[in-house]
Amino acid sequence: MKKITAFILLALFPFAAFAACGRGGGEGGEIVVINSFGDYDEARRVMYQSFVGDVDLVDSEPFGSGGVLLTIEHSRQPQWSMTEYTEYTPKLIFDAVDRDLGYDLTDITSVSSFGVEVYNGNDYDALLLFWAESADGIICDSYAELPANSLTDAVFPVNPLAGAEGGERCDSFVLAIVDEHINDRSFVKEYGFDNFRAVRESEKPSAEMDKLCGDYEILSFDTEGDMRYVLPHHIDGQYGKITTPPGGISYASDTPIGNALSLVTYGNKAYEGYDLSYYDEEMQMYGVRIADELVRDLDFTKLDGGCWSLTADVYNPDCELTRGVSLVLEDASGARVRERLVLAPQSGGTVTIESADGLDIHNIRGVYVMYDTYDIFRKAELYVNHIGFTRGA
Repeated sequence: MKKITAFILLALFPFAAFAACGRGGGEGGEIVVINSFGDYDEARRVMYQSFVGDVDLVDSEPFGSGGVLLTIEHSRQPQWSMTEYTEYTPKLIFDAVDRDLGYDLTDITSVSSFGVEVYNGNDYDALLLFWAESADGIICDSYAELPANSLTDAVFPVNPLAGAEGGERCDSFVLAIVDEHINDRSFVKEYGFDNFRAVRESEKPSAEMDKLCGDYEILSFDTEGDMRYVLPHHIDGQYGKITTPPGGISYASDTPIGNALSLVTYGNKAYEGYDLSYYDEEMQMYGVRIADELVRDLDFTKLDGGCWSLTADVYNPDCELTRGVSLVLEDASGARVRERLVLAPQSGGTVTIESADGLDIHNIRGVYVMYDTYDIFRKAELYVNHIGFTRGA
C-alpha cells in the first residue's frame, strides 16, 4: 500500500484525469478509461474534495489489479452563504479533457454510459452519486446503491436527450459518496475506487423523440423506455442556487405501485448551526421534468373547462418520514400552477392539477414532479408512475 496523502482539504490534487482509449468493450462501444488508479501518477490526477482522511493505493483486495482506497475521518463542511449550496459529500472530481494524456470527453453526446467499480468497506449501505457538469449546468446525473462490505460495478446510462442539451460542453465528472455516518468521528469510513470509464459509441445515440402519447397517458413507466423522456430537476430558491444535483433517477420494477420511476436523493436542509432566517424551501426540493420535446407535443388545452385534470401517481417508501410531493405546470412566461400532496410513510396517492387558470395553456413549457427532502446523509426516495390526463366524471 502506498500512501498519497494524510489530510484532504477542498482541493488538493491537480484537476485532471487519465485515459487510455481504443480498447473495445463488452458494454457495446469503445471504452475510454478516465482513471484506472493503476499508479501514483494516475491517482494524484483526481481532485479529492470535501473530506478529511487518507488516500492510499492498494494492490490487493478488493481490487486484484489495484485501485485507490479512501479512508475518511469526517466530511469537511464548506461555509454556508446565500448564494452557495452547502455541499457535504466527499467527492472525486475528474476533468473532461487532458490533451497531454491523449483524451477528450468535452463532447459526451456519443457516450452511452459511464461506469466505475466501487468498494464499500463499511458495515452499512451507502449511495454513490454521479453527475457531469458543463458551464451551462448539470448535463446528467444518476446514482448507484452501495451495499455494505461489497464491490459494486456501478453503471450510469446517459440519457440522449440530456446529452443533447449540453453534452458538447462538458467540463468535469463527479463521483460523490452519500454516507449517513460520515461525520461520526468514532470510526473511519472506507471506500475503494477502480476503473472509472466511459463507453463511447461509434454513432451518436438518437436524441429524437419517438414516443406517441394517447389522450390519457403521458408516461406510464411500464417499461424502461419511458425513462428517456424525463430529466432530473431542481428549482432554484429565492436566496440561493443549488449548483450540484442532490440525487439521481433510475427505473424500478415491482414497487408498491408497480413499475415506476425511482427518484433518490439525500436531504439538503441546511446544517443546524447556520442562520436559516433566509432559508428557502425551494432549495430542499428535488424531482424530474418531462423532456421538452414531449411537452411540446402534448395538448394542454384539454385542461380548459374543468373536464380534465393532470395527474401523477406517487409513493413514499420511507418507513418514518412524511414527504410532500408537488405536481407543477409551467408556461412560457414562467408562471406556475402547483398542487401538493402529503404522503405518510409507506403510502401512495395521486397528486392532481384540476385547473390551469392563470397559465397560457397554449404555451406550456414545463411539467415537473417534485418532492421534499430533509435528512442530511439519509436516502430520501420517491416512486412515480402514470403521469397523464384524467377525465372527470
